[in-house]
Amino acid sequence: VYLPQKVIPMLPEVLSNGICSLQPDQKRFAKSVYITYDIKGNILGSEFDNSIIQSKKRLTYLEADAILKGSAEGYPGEVVALLKDMETLARAIEKRREKNGMLHLDLPETELVYDDEGRVIDAEPADDCYPHTIIEMFMVEANEAVAGLLDRFEVPFMRRVHPEPDAVTTKNLGRLVRVCGLKVPRHLDRAAMQDLLEAVKDTPMSYAVNMYILRSMQKAEYAPLHIGHFALASTHYCHFTSPIRRYADLLVHRLIDLYVQGRLNKIGPDEVLSEGELIEIGKHITFTELQAADAEKELKTVLILQMLSERVGQDMDVI
Repeated sequence: VYLPQKVIPMLPEVLSNGICSLQPDQKRFAKSVYITYDIKGNILGSEFDNSIIQSKKRLTYLEADAILKGSAEGYPGEVVALLKDMETLARAIEKRREKNGMLHLDLPETELVYDDEGRVIDAEPADDCYPHTIIEMFMVEANEAVAGLLDRFEVPFMRRVHPEPDAVTTKNLGRLVRVCGLKVPRHLDRAAMQDLLEAVKDTPMSYAVNMYILRSMQKAEYAPLHIGHFALASTHYCHFTSPIRRYADLLVHRLIDLYVQGRLNKIGPDEVLSEGELIEIGKHITFTELQAADAEKELKTVLILQMLSERVGQDMDVI
């Protein structure tokens, strides 16, 4: 659970902040998805195995962004070269995924600004530099590859599902954007939503339209049901990349462990969770995820209102 200036870990801190945490020059056990791509970011093949990862450098997103924009002085050449390769690959993956219908909403998070005593003195949009997208693309690709593998073995597993919006909601969305003076087709499918997001990019309407599209969508949730992920335009999808902070990912890691051992096609029903058990666990972890997100949002709101209470009488341009 991520709260302003506080993290409540899922696992004991000795694990989540210690031996399971990536730290420069420290060897760490991992499960890896090795994906081979062509020059256009299309997948040629993938392999899954236990691995050891040794981080070369710990960078913030802004530090990585500065390197990609040419401020690489003082950083090892291999780190700079790898970052540039990562950007090239991520842009190819992003282009392919957008062509397939992936939706990208432009809704920056709110970042709180603190003074030396930890009090909130301002709030601003969080940075959304490209290294965020690099990591997002790589995580989505790994997650999708793992879900595709598990589907081939026809084993029940915890998916991340995102149903299509219903007809009434998309009709209301169409009415709203027409009031804004935008032309949209009668049936707002994923491609029409992509066109709409592109049309409002960098305009005063952008925030409102992005927010309304977000609100028109159903919420993503955890379940073993094979219904795909609408916003990512993904047929097979699960969460695999954060086993120290999400329980769904830990469940998936256990199945990958069986695969690596060569046992995934030989296991008995008592060795894996049934679909019924996964449905119940999915309801629980979806609920706790929403609770965590609501707690973060509410606490941010309280802190912002406390900060604004000292500015009564001032005029500000805000959303």
